[in-house]
Amino acid sequence: MALNRKSIVVGLGLLLAGCSGPQVYQERQFANPEVPKGAPRVAVPALESHAEHPGAGAIMAALIETELRGRGQMRLVAREERADAIVRGVVTEFGYQHGLHEEPVVGVTADLRRRCDDQAVWAASHASVGEGYFFRESVAQVAQRVAQRLVDELEGRVSADRLTCERAASGPVREAGREVLDIRFDYRSTAIRQEDRPELEDLAQRLREQPRLRLRIEGHTDAVGSAEYNRDLSQRRAASIREYLVESAGIDGRRIETVGHGESRPVASNETEEGRSRNRRIEAVMLLPDGEARRLTGSKGDNGEPGRDAVEGVSGGEE
Repeated sequence: MALNRKSIVVGLGLLLAGCSGPQVYQERQFANPEVPKGAPRVAVPALESHAEHPGAGAIMAALIETELRGRGQMRLVAREERADAIVRGVVTEFGYQHGLHEEPVVGVTADLRRRCDDQAVWAASHASVGEGYFFRESVAQVAQRVAQRLVDELEGRVSADRLTCERAASGPVREAGREVLDIRFDYRSTAIRQEDRPELEDLAQRLREQPRLRLRIEGHTDAVGSAEYNRDLSQRRAASIREYLVESAGIDGRRIETVGHGESRPVASNETEEGRSRNRRIEAVMLLPDGEARRLTGSKGDNGEPGRDAVEGVSGGEE
């Protein structure tokens, strides 16, 4: 099988990492399956890298692309402007942990975004260290395992009809309400705290009572740290809430979108702790079919949009 440009990049990169790169990588080559007609087109540009290895971003992008190509559910394209969706992410670790035993470690945070509206439809983070004691895995093997796990999760949670805007919804939707959820995360954490679950159960109940209602979870941060890290953190936190609503509360995942705005949409000054605290927030945006949303004029939220009472009035139900 002829090596393409990305195969060469991966091979050279893994050699620089000090491991048996090309041989291990070639074992993961797939016979190209037939891609279904109308399959979404996906681009995988080089990931951003915070690791010391200079080629980590290009290597992980190539490994993710190889895994996607081997599954045959998406059509891989090289140019982003031709794609329906784009994989973006950050390589947080790629190399060896120094200690009594040098252990290979690879960590990646990635999301998949529709190109037409930059809406993230999936986000995940995976990190792994080399397994084995006498015959420890190489960085190449760990990197491939991380890529495989990311694509496994992407395949299991993202349907093809969510990757193109014309197929993402049955019709145009309009914002029908917005509220800040009373949810807090521990420092740099995306885990849902036990004390915050009643807030999410309340939100899930409203979705059950109003089957036409859709939801967009928006994550926001303060301005401490880099803009890229904050955007990534806010996206992962929004995705964590979506995961809870889908996996624990049983809500159809096709009704919930997520987006991470990072520090780009503050509601207060980042110069004070009080202001930063207000900026670290999760917003739930209620979405309804355009015609129904236009009829909601009886109750307005703080921002002039229909509030929670108006949205609940669609089904005539009560809390």
